[in-house]
Amino acid sequence: MTMHLRYANLPDAEQKRLFLDIIWADRNVRAALCAARDLALPDWLVVSGVLYNASGMR
Repeated sequence: MTMHLRYANLPDAEQKRLFLDIIWADRNVRAALCAARDLALPDWLVVSGVLYNASGMR
């Protein structure tokens, strides 16, 4: 099974938990997300490549 489909058949709540575990495990991604939250910017985007690369290690 390809990496991006590994968790496809799990319930949504489990997929979300696993995704957040993967993202929070990457200290650079975690720092960027926390900084964006702390700045309280009116509109900001997370580049999908960052999330893809972080999750691609699992």
